[in-house]
Amino acid sequence: MPLINLTIENQIAIITMEDNEQSNRFSQPFNRQLLAQFTQAEKSNVRALIINAKSGARIWSVGHDINEFPTDQKSDPLIWEEAYRRLTRAIRLSRLPVICSIEGAVYGAGCDLAACCDFVLATPDVTFAITPAKLGIPHNLVGVNNFIHAFPDHLLKEIFFLAKPVTAQLALTHGFVNRIIDPPQNLLEESIAFAAEFKSVSPECIHALKIELNILHDATPITTDQAEHIAAVRRQAYRSLNYIEGLHAFHQKRPPNFKGY
Repeated sequence: MPLINLTIENQIAIITMEDNEQSNRFSQPFNRQLLAQFTQAEKSNVRALIINAKSGARIWSVGHDINEFPTDQKSDPLIWEEAYRRLTRAIRLSRLPVICSIEGAVYGAGCDLAACCDFVLATPDVTFAITPAKLGIPHNLVGVNNFIHAFPDHLLKEIFFLAKPVTAQLALTHGFVNRIIDPPQNLLEESIAFAAEFKSVSPECIHALKIELNILHDATPITTDQAEHIAAVRRQAYRSLNYIEGLHAFHQKRPPNFKGY
């Protein structure tokens, strides 16, 4: 059964995540299908692309499939080459304006996907929760960078460190969300109307501006020593007993009992 559906109409592509049974969990099969449909849309004669989920879902995406994370305490759970990272890179490098159309709660990698899109439209009930610290999973540098300009530093630390949910209104206030759509049943209609606006501007200019803005966003340099330091502390985290405890607690549906250093 397809987990992702692609429709194209009036030069607007709509990619719908349809795995409600698993709350649009980013498993490897799910990621591959999503990337394939995204690639297909890019090859088509479209001017904008919308990523959404089935209407009425309580959870837009639950994030990564924790069942796929390694438990050997040797392997990085968030590797650069995996399908999800290829998908988020494709979104950021796409010639198209990509609109994230959200209803319901968003967790972990779902927040990362939204951050990679060019625009976010959300219903009033939307919340964003970046949850790796609750699971003992060290977020990678790419994932952190996607949020670095989205919220003020102290608020961003609270969001990352404590996995505190961010409301749609707070996200709108800080510019992470472009528009709140109310009533929620108008979300798809308003998303399509927003996407249609891009048919009135030059696609070549949009492509150039998107590349320029993304490069400038990523322009903060780090030294080799800093990169090695980041790699070392992340390695310490995913080799720790707390990483295993976080996975066990998730599967056992209980709060984790993390130990100090």
